[in-house]
Amino acid sequence: MILVLLGMYFSNVPPLMEILAPQVNRELGLLENLQNAVLVAIIVMMVVRLRRARETVERGFFGLIAAASVFILMEELDWGTHFWWALHGLDWQTRPVLNIHNQGENSDRFKFVGNLLLVVFFVILPWFRFAAHRVWVRFLQPSRWYLLTALAMVLLSELAHTLEETVPPEPNYLDNSMSEYRELFTYYVWALYFGALAFKREWPTRDAGAAAAG
Repeated sequence: MILVLLGMYFSNVPPLMEILAPQVNRELGLLENLQNAVLVAIIVMMVVRLRRARETVERGFFGLIAAASVFILMEELDWGTHFWWALHGLDWQTRPVLNIHNQGENSDRFKFVGNLLLVVFFVILPWFRFAAHRVWVRFLQPSRWYLLTALAMVLLSELAHTLEETVPPEPNYLDNSMSEYRELFTYYVWALYFGALAFKREWPTRDAGAAAAG
């Protein structure tokens, strides 16, 4: 999918480029809204899982993921101002910036935290076989295949930046925003992981913990 989106943008075919990242505002394009759709999917999955939760910690765990996903979604939407300005035909230059992650150096801080979580969960945690007897490690531990997924994400991100540097499209609506491809891939990876936790893993109960310890 990411390769198709890259092909659309670097095709230099104006209609395809407009679909992916409109000149009026790239936030209204297919690339950004696919990110929003994946985040909405995560929220829906967590809400469905919450309805099945029986324990307080279980509700808190999936509720926290849902709340974090809502926050990230609203940040991506700039708390609704993108669509409000578009629907009312307002001048984009007058739109206030309400999101936090684009203020000052917050973007770099958010990226650092995001990259750190990716490394911890999808590069380090899959290899914690020495602690696999612990129910929480077993519950949270992703498949080692996620490591290949993370590698593919890095390679595709590098491909996007390389294409922009060597054969930049004209006009370049995503100038200095090639990281949007990586963001989409990142959200997709987390959606797969959270979906697996929600619907393919048994919640660690006290009895399971006692059995593992014994």
